Amino acid sequence: MTFRDNLNRVCKEKGTTLTRMCKELGISTSKVTAINRGSLPSEEMLLAFSQYLRCSVMDFFSDEGTTFEVVPADDDEEELIEGYRALSRQKKHRLMAYLYELQESSEES
Repeated sequence: MTFRDNLNRVCKEKGTTLTRMCKELGISTSKVTAINRGSLPSEEMLLAFSQYLRCSVMDFFSDEGTTFEVVPADDDEEELIEGYRALSRQKKHRLMAYLYELQESSEES
């Protein structure tokens, strides 16, 4: 799948569209046209999309079921990775949403 296909798939899974998301993020709809024609957004925009959709940026670049080689730094990370990979796609998104909430609350402290 292409970046555009994956982004639209994630939007659909989250009950939105690329156009609606861009409007709510204050991003020009001309960017939607550019993305649909094969343009890749900036890193900043990718992060905004992932935070809005509560998913990983990697979800925009990988097909469902694709995993990437990750070398855990310690036993805790290894256990987290194994647990994450065992989750359904929906539960992975819920876990990422919770992670973003924890990060936001730690930044406020």
